[in-house]
Amino acid sequence: MRLKPILFDTEMVRALLEGRKTVTRRVVKPQPVLDGHLWKLGGAAWRDSVLSVPVMLGHSLYDRAPYQPDDVLWVRETFRVDYLSNIVGSGRVRYKADGSYADIHFSADRYDMMRRAQRKPGWRPNENMPREVARIFLRVTDIRAERLREITKIEAQQEGQQECTGGIMACGGSDSCLDCEASYQNALRWFSSVWDSTIKSADRATCGWEANPWVWVIAFERVEKPAKNNLDGENP
Repeated sequence: MRLKPILFDTEMVRALLEGRKTVTRRVVKPQPVLDGHLWKLGGAAWRDSVLSVPVMLGHSLYDRAPYQPDDVLWVRETFRVDYLSNIVGSGRVRYKADGSYADIHFSADRYDMMRRAQRKPGWRPNENMPREVARIFLRVTDIRAERLREITKIEAQQEGQQECTGGIMACGGSDSCLDCEASYQNALRWFSSVWDSTIKSADRATCGWEANPWVWVIAFERVEKPAKNNLDGENP
């Protein structure tokens, strides 16, 4: 089992906390390049059928995927340091997603870093979160590669969309939303908007919704914080 970090913005952290988000998509880097009938990635080539099946041990993309099944991901989210004890190695942080607090314990060599974070006003960006502050842990259950716009309505909901109650388009109808065309279109609009909000303007042409890039589709389940002796290759 390996422990690796993963970034989520505040909206998606809320979805994780509420159990609405069980999958995430990340851009394949570098993007596969089509050469005839084959997609080339890093000097090797695959057919679409190989790229879109689950990546398992022995799969030709196993070592190229950012995560593998059974990896445990610790979520980096927006936070701030509210208090540091005079006893080096303890303090309290607050999480932006739900406003909750948590007492933390960290090694002495982290103290200066945490002190610097405390001195800066406002929320600290998710990429600055150290491992000790993490409260959400996810175990990868499946990973595959596919084109971004192959996502279905059900898969969009698994990305964290709010559940439809009484009609996702406020239609007030009593029928199931699963077969509702308006619901389907709304799910895709929601996801495309969320996706583009995470892509830098300079990268929209190659990685935005309209560009339809290849992405890693990473399914996961939430787990308890793992014991350190069960982990390998921890990241700071």
